[in-house]
Amino acid sequence: MSHPEFLPGTPELRIKLPKGGEARGHLLAEFGGNGTHKFLLREGCLVAAETWPGLGDHARRNRADLRASGGLADVTADPNLPPDQRRFRATRDIECNSPSAAAALVYGYDASGPESWRTAEGHPLADYLSTGWRASRKAWLVRGCPPRASGGVPPRSLCSGFPHKSAPRERRCSGPADTCVARRYVCSARA
Repeated sequence: MSHPEFLPGTPELRIKLPKGGEARGHLLAEFGGNGTHKFLLREGCLVAAETWPGLGDHARRNRADLRASGGLADVTADPNLPPDQRRFRATRDIECNSPSAAAALVYGYDASGPESWRTAEGHPLADYLSTGWRASRKAWLVRGCPPRASGGVPPRSLCSGFPHKSAPRERRCSGPADTCVARRYVCSARA
């Protein structure tokens, strides 16, 4: 079996399990089925044995297949440990379809791979990826006046007398209510 090619310029990445233990892996040059780079979970990594209700069906099947094939084996530990502290150990390198799939395998619940996987210095994998993977975490904010029915955007001077986040010193609407779109929608109580 040939060794997969690591993505150039990316270091070894780690996840620390919440109740002790660590997993290590590398981002691969090959792309997975969802358009992100595949991820290689290294042999000897610890994986949480417990699965949580938030774990997706595909990740559950993947964990079960790895257990059945011997890819994940029980770690011999104190049998008196509570079930949430039991661990599996990867008996071979495991290629995952994405960093998020690898994080779900390790944690036992769905997680963001680019945020979960970190370098030894604590930098997230997201720092090594293009910014295109990340969805905006901010609510959409429409700045300025709403568009006119004709499709054009009215000049800023036609906006309502109320301040906008983008222009706190906006001038009052100077035209009649039907020529000022913002006044029609925002100031209808005053008109």
